[in-house]
Amino acid sequence: MAKRGSTCLLQTISEIDLPVQKRE
Repeated sequence: MAKRGSTCLLQTISEIDLPVQKRE
């Protein structure tokens, strides 16, 4: 369960980080 949560969190961060990097 913890692993699943970490993967979900990582995916969310990646989705947010991608547009942020594109903006820069």
